[in-house]
Amino acid sequence: MDFDYSFDRDEPRVKMPGGGNRRRWLFAVIFTIILLILVFLFRPESDSMPADEQPATGAAESSETTEGAVESENSGSGLSFTADQSRVLSEASRSVAGNPVKAKAMAGNLLKNFAVGTPEWEAVADVIGKANIKIMMDKVPCDKNVEYTVVSGDSFIRISNKFDTTNLLIWKVNGIPENSSHLGIGDKLTIYKNSGWHIEILKSKGLLCVYDGPELFKVYRAGISSKNPPAGEYTLPGSKKRVMDAGGDRNNPYGSRFMGFNKSEAGGIHGCWDGDDVRKPFSDGYIRLSNSDIEELYLYIPGGTKVKIAD
Repeated sequence: MDFDYSFDRDEPRVKMPGGGNRRRWLFAVIFTIILLILVFLFRPESDSMPADEQPATGAAESSETTEGAVESENSGSGLSFTADQSRVLSEASRSVAGNPVKAKAMAGNLLKNFAVGTPEWEAVADVIGKANIKIMMDKVPCDKNVEYTVVSGDSFIRISNKFDTTNLLIWKVNGIPENSSHLGIGDKLTIYKNSGWHIEILKSKGLLCVYDGPELFKVYRAGISSKNPPAGEYTLPGSKKRVMDAGGDRNNPYGSRFMGFNKSEAGGIHGCWDGDDVRKPFSDGYIRLSNSDIEELYLYIPGGTKVKIAD
C-alpha cells in the first residue's frame, strides 16, 4: 500500500482507489440527511389536522362577534333588542342630526314592535321625539313644514289659530323677535303643519305622550301624583298657559311654566327646578316635567289641546 506525503501534516494518509468519487458520495449522503431533518423540523402544523377539523373562520366568526356585541350592549342598558332591531335603532339615532325625516321613519316602523311604556318603546320613542323637534325647529323640508304667504288682514294670532299652533313657535322658527306684531303683506313664514295635537298621560308609567294626529310626536318623563288628577279627558285652555318665573326662583313650586287644565280640581302641567325630582310624586293634582321639557311643550302646544289621563 502506497502512502501519500503530499499534505503538510506529518501523518501518512492512505490513498484509496477512487477516493474523489467516494468523497462526493459522502457529501451527498450528509446533505440529504440534513435536508430531511430540516423538513421534519419545519413541517406546517396544519398538516397534522384534517381539513374538516380546522377551526371555522370568516363569516361565521364575524356573525358571532356581531351577535356578541349586540347582546353585550343590550345587557348593559337593560334593553332587549334583536340584532336587527339594535342596528336599525343605532342607524336612526345617527340619522337624527343629518336626516331627521329618515330617522323618524325608521324609528316609527321599529316602534310598532313594542308595547307602549316598555323600556324598549321609550328608547325608540326618544329617537322619534328628537327627530320631530329637529324637523319642526330647523324648518327641515318635508310635508310637515309649509310656506305661508302673509295676506292683508293677517296677524300672528290669526295665523297661529289657522294652523293650530302658537305665536311663540312661529316667532322662534322664523327668527322673529318674541312679541313682535310686524307683518308685511307678501312676507313668507314657515309653519309646522300639525295634524291635530293631543296629549296622553300614562300615570302608571310616568309618561306624558304628545301625538300629532295618530302619530307619536314626543314622550316626556313626568312626575304624576298617585292621588290626582283622576283619569279622564281635559283640555289646556290658553287662558291657563302662564310663564311662572323665568328668573329661577326656587320658592315657586311650579317651575318656569304652568299649563292648567280646564277643570280646576285636576291641576295642570308644570315645571320643576330639580330634574332629578321629576318622577317623584310630590304634589297632588299636578303633572310635573323638568323646566326644559315644560318650556319646550309650552312653545308648540296651543291652548285648547285635548289631554287624556289614564291610570
